[in-house]
Amino acid sequence: MQRLASDICNALTVHTKIDEEIFYPAFRWRTFSVKAGTRRAESGIHY
Repeated sequence: MQRLASDICNALTVHTKIDEEIFYPAFRWRTFSVKAGTRRAESGIHY
């Protein structure tokens, strides 16, 4: 049971780090670009 708890804590730590270092900055940058009127093609993000 201790091993499982440790694995879950490690997974949550990695997930949080990815959110804070990759997802949230990209989201903020993209949100700012849209508010500024930048088109997706100009922002370098293609869907």
